[in-house]
Amino acid sequence: MPLRYLFFQDLEPIAKYFRISVVRADSSGAPTGARVTLDDPLSWVWYRRKTDLTIKRETFPLGPEPGSDKLYLIPYRSLLNGPLLAGEIGEWAAGQFHGFVDSTDFQNARYLITLELFDSSKNQIKPQTAPHAPGDPEIPAPFSFQTWDQADLSTTVPVHYKALTHLFWWENRHTDALILDVLKNGVGEIGECLFLEGPRNTTVSIEYRAKHPESRFLYRHDFRWKRGLFTGWNNWVAWNALNADPSISPTRTYDQLLDTFNQCAFSIEVRTQAKITNGAGRILRYDDRDNGSFAIISPVSS
Repeated sequence: MPLRYLFFQDLEPIAKYFRISVVRADSSGAPTGARVTLDDPLSWVWYRRKTDLTIKRETFPLGPEPGSDKLYLIPYRSLLNGPLLAGEIGEWAAGQFHGFVDSTDFQNARYLITLELFDSSKNQIKPQTAPHAPGDPEIPAPFSFQTWDQADLSTTVPVHYKALTHLFWWENRHTDALILDVLKNGVGEIGECLFLEGPRNTTVSIEYRAKHPESRFLYRHDFRWKRGLFTGWNNWVAWNALNADPSISPTRTYDQLLDTFNQCAFSIEVRTQAKITNGAGRILRYDDRDNGSFAIISPVSS
């Protein structure tokens, strides 16, 4: 999971370093267990425009800073002044991240990701509006943490604490889509070759499973059917957010399925989609599907 923060340039005289850590949260959202601090090497891409106007792609190491407690340089634009030669211009590449958390390194649970800031002497700083008691190691400084306002995502609200923390719920189990049975007049058909016969008012329904082990992570599921292989799909159960564990579809009669045909083969499919994201969109590898088929022989009465 990539993490990106916004550091305004007027913060530069106040904060030089940042640190990101992860800790498990209990049912009330409070931290519990050992905290894991990110310490993988991090470099950002930047572009050097030389005096002859050619552009060279380079990387700049942000940390961890040697001799520090897993601190990284905040990537202000002024960092590029060091490697630039006279007359050259440097620009950071767009869309880069300040840290990466691999959620598969942790158990499926709720976690808190915390950002801390430090001054040029590597002292932790906190907003002046944050609680402060005698003996607290953090130094109050004239800045503010901000987070997106959940009631209006176009603006932010201040965070009056010594660090900026967000709660995430990591769930890396897949959804499960499985066709379990074909029911004729409510009775399961156990034959290897499913050739269904009977009068035109005979009913067909399908027992299937469509779920996620943690129900809130199922985005949606559907169940669909079509005649043969090369016709369009039809809804049997439309997209919905309910876990089916298991469920039986509504019944359809032979007459509804066959229409004007006396006999036909049918394709069926159940699909599940997971409500799991890396921040940029749904992760499709957690989705699932299962396919099946059966045939109906039921001539129209003359």
